[in-house]
Amino acid sequence: MRSSLGREAEQDKAGFARVEILPCNIRYIEFVTRTNWEGMAMSPDVAVPAKNALQRAHVLALRNRLEKTSDEQLRMTLARLIEQTEARIER
Repeated sequence: MRSSLGREAEQDKAGFARVEILPCNIRYIEFVTRTNWEGMAMSPDVAVPAKNALQRAHVLALRNRLEKTSDEQLRMTLARLIEQTEARIER
């Protein structure tokens, strides 16, 4: 009996095929540095505890929008949302 990998598969006494599954050993090598990325960590733009990351990202997005708008009513709303969100962030 042939397996889906094109190899001969052994059959046990009940007629079930035994197929070897081998782990993939492919490594990505970056063209310029000739190294791989395994074990490399990315540094965050803003270091915050994991429990506060979503709220901090929300505040940063709101501040970004606040800087880019000239609509005074929207600016007041964004400022209020920033204040409320910062108050919820655990310190």
